[in-house]
Amino acid sequence: NSLSKYVDVRVTTDGSNQSNIYTTTGIQLVGAGLASQFSFTSAGALGATSLYNIDPTKSGVGALAIKLPNGSSIDVAGNNV
Repeated sequence: NSLSKYVDVRVTTDGSNQSNIYTTTGIQLVGAGLASQFSFTSAGALGATSLYNIDPTKSGVGALAIKLPNGSSIDVAGNNV
């Protein structure tokens, strides 16, 4: 319930009564004893003209990412997560 206040999630329970948490786009946040990690990279001070760009070198608002247990990282906004 607490997590759903910040992120739109779906929770399932597997055969061993373990909870699995997914974003509505299917990214697994928790499952099989592993958890993904959110991170934010700041682009500095925000201003009225600061804009998001999928290219992190051009983004004026920073980036929110999910690092998966396998080590790969997904840009939350850029991938509509």
